[in-house]
Amino acid sequence: MKKSIIYLAAAVIAIPAFNSCKKATTRKLSAQWNVSSWEESMTSDSKVTDNGTGTGSSDVTTSESSSTEKFNGTEWSSNSSWTTIVSSGGVSSTSTGNTTQGSGTETTTSTSSGTTTTSTGDWSKKGSVSYTIEDDNTFTKTKTYTVETKSTQTNTFGGITYTTVEEEEVKVTETTTGSWSFLGEDESAELKENDRVAFFYKGRTTKTESSSTTTNSSGGTSSTESATSKEEETETFKDTDSDETWYIDELDGGQLMISGTMDSSSEGDWTDTETSGGTTVTTTGSDEVTTTGTFKATLTEVE
Repeated sequence: MKKSIIYLAAAVIAIPAFNSCKKATTRKLSAQWNVSSWEESMTSDSKVTDNGTGTGSSDVTTSESSSTEKFNGTEWSSNSSWTTIVSSGGVSSTSTGNTTQGSGTETTTSTSSGTTTTSTGDWSKKGSVSYTIEDDNTFTKTKTYTVETKSTQTNTFGGITYTTVEEEEVKVTETTTGSWSFLGEDESAELKENDRVAFFYKGRTTKTESSSTTTNSSGGTSSTESATSKEEETETFKDTDSDETWYIDELDGGQLMISGTMDSSSEGDWTDTETSGGTTVTTTGSDEVTTTGTFKATLTEVE
């Protein structure tokens, strides 16, 4: 599986007034925090270079995307839209589309070269998100999830029905590391000394394992093809300003309620190894991603 060319993100929305909630009286952040709910709205610009498997086979994909996403501590749902331009061999093609994921289904509508296609299938994304915040002002953010999809296409020609069933399971572990600090008092915004926390991303490692099967059936016969893929990407963050800022609305009894902003810029290299039909192919590439947006969340301290 090649590096994904669509980066899901979303239109930035206004953050509610930060003094509308009870302010925390305790400022002990150093702990492990599990995210029990998260809602975000993001926009993203990306550039992905796929070096391919040989001279002259590379292509460049640029994408602008927007998304809203919700996480309930176990499962995700999202709504996203994008515009993607793929340039290869001096030829460019543009596609636009939107995807709705949640309640066990995924629906995608895309338009390319004047043709609009809509597909619907089974979908689920389950996992966890946690922050480990250390006394030495370092942190680790870990997101682990599994995405399962299944789609079925049926066509009839000459009285014969042809059916294609595609199933895929993708397991992802994303680890972000960096430093954190309180931002200090802001009297004009009625913010006390420790009401805001800045997170400065240093690096991110994303490991992805995928397995898929495609079954084609017609006239009482069927055949199945299987493929596996492993991809590892390392990113470094280019900006010196905070990449993630928390506004602490409440911190009490092991529960942390926050709202905040994200504004990050990264560049990275990736390697993808795919095996299908006994043949293994390795491709490499790089990407540049800029993401901005807002969020609100509830986190629970791990005892």
